[in-house]
Amino acid sequence: MTKTAIGLVQALFHMVWADDIVSPEEVRALTVILRQLGFSLPDVICLLDANLSEPPKDPPPSNLDELFPSREDQKTALQALMTICFSTGSIDAAQVGYIEGLVVRMGLSSQELEELRKRAMETPC
Repeated sequence: MTKTAIGLVQALFHMVWADDIVSPEEVRALTVILRQLGFSLPDVICLLDANLSEPPKDPPPSNLDELFPSREDQKTALQALMTICFSTGSIDAAQVGYIEGLVVRMGLSSQELEELRKRAMETPC
């Protein structure tokens, strides 16, 4: 796995664990996102098995925006994280804080953020 993929996967699992409860909706959304990112089903199963048994010990990557070469890649990563956030119908404060930090670091406009929110909420999970 590339450094970029590792960073995004770590961030996705942090989103799932933000409220210390992993819901079936979050697992379903995570599975869809990982498949969309090109992970094979066996790889997804291994990632879920390795990362859902207990919360991550390390903090989420704060430089996620730096891991992606283009603005579009950054926005795609942020949309994936937002999809996890919206999958349960409620957003945890830790999720909001992490997303807000990335939005500020990326310098997104409110219009860009709203676009990403809409796409994240429309993602079929």
